[in-house]
Amino acid sequence: MTTQATPTPPWLTDAELRDATHRVMPSAQARVLAGWGVRFVRRPDGTLLVIRAALESALAGAAQNAADQSPAGARSANGINWSKRA
Repeated sequence: MTTQATPTPPWLTDAELRDATHRVMPSAQARVLAGWGVRFVRRPDGTLLVIRAALESALAGAAQNAADQSPAGARSANGINWSKRA
């Protein structure tokens, strides 16, 4: 007897959304997702509907951007170059 695994839904579950954003409130989750550039839909009950592929795409793009930046000689947001000694 073989058991078939249930397919993963194309949207994130509420638990997965909490795990991804580290936020419980939908309004806070929306701010995090918007900051990441992830599109979402607000349901009538106030919770968010996030397509799994949209989150994966945004995170893959962020990882690619981080990999493209050269750490050697890179400056921080305040303009300090931490790779050089004073």
